[in-house]
Amino acid sequence: MQAIHLLPFNRPICTHTGHVGAQSLITALSSGGDARITLNPDSGLNKYLSAPYPREVLAYSSSTVSDISEAAFAHLLAREGTKDGRSYGESLAGLKARILAAYELDGETDLVFAPSGTDLEYVALAAVRGHAANGIHNILLGADEIGSGCVHSAHGRYFAQETAVTGGVAPAQEV
Repeated sequence: MQAIHLLPFNRPICTHTGHVGAQSLITALSSGGDARITLNPDSGLNKYLSAPYPREVLAYSSSTVSDISEAAFAHLLAREGTKDGRSYGESLAGLKARILAAYELDGETDLVFAPSGTDLEYVALAAVRGHAANGIHNILLGADEIGSGCVHSAHGRYFAQETAVTGGVAPAQEV
């Protein structure tokens, strides 16, 4: 586990970051994805200049990644103790059940988790693939207000040089 150096602009604001499970939680929140959430070891921030721990700043970010609140960080620390050895997939299944129950939806409802709206473009394309004889026409609304990768993902192309599971891809290359 790599230590994170805390500079004055990214100093945590809460006492929870000193909790015994805090470093593990920070590592979990900043791993398993692509370069958008990977922390710079010198600053402790990702490429959006956000942190997976509460800070003393008013952070401006995006829907893809934002600073976590003190309350949310504390909640996740408390929940970590209740995982009971469940895998990531089992944890997502539990979260799905909670969301479906909250909205009073039956278990037949599909629910997709994705790291960003850019990634969700792939889900929409996969859902309709093969259903139209003349192909798919994907309309991207508010192109000047979305992530730069949506232009590629809406066409079924990679938007970065790596994915969460592989590297060696190129933006605009077909998935």
